[in-house]
Amino acid sequence: MGLLCRIEAQRGDRLEAVISGPPELLDAMEMACLLGPIQVWVDQIDRLPLNSRPEV
Repeated sequence: MGLLCRIEAQRGDRLEAVISGPPELLDAMEMACLLGPIQVWVDQIDRLPLNSRPEV
């Protein structure tokens, strides 16, 4: 799809990923996450410029 994805953490029922790519594809990915399967709950989406990612 033209996006790069790196899984940051995966614990039980939680997944954290860093996804990068063109803004229009990130918009589409965000929409897909929010709409996507009924058994999956998206609790939070943070969109940050690549260079301002907080330290973990």
